[in-house]
Amino acid sequence: MIMLSAVARVAAPAEGGSFDAAARSFHAAMAQNKDTTQAAAQLAGAAHALAGSLAAHAFTRADSFAALEAVLSGSAARYTDYKAAPRR
Repeated sequence: MIMLSAVARVAAPAEGGSFDAAARSFHAAMAQNKDTTQAAAQLAGAAHALAGSLAAHAFTRADSFAALEAVLSGSAARYTDYKAAPRR
């Protein structure tokens, strides 16, 4: 999800933001032992919209490097920064 979010920020920022928000809501519902049905449906819808945007995007070498930069400069810190992540 980290790499997908990074690519989305480069190629489809609006859909990427919706996907990130839906993923956070889904993880929060899981962490709180809530019914995840609605959050899962929202995440599925956001993922579908993002997939359509990414499929239509003509990726360039610059896009690849921008996505890699996004991962290396901060996105990787999110690896355990979600609601359902185990805390130590």
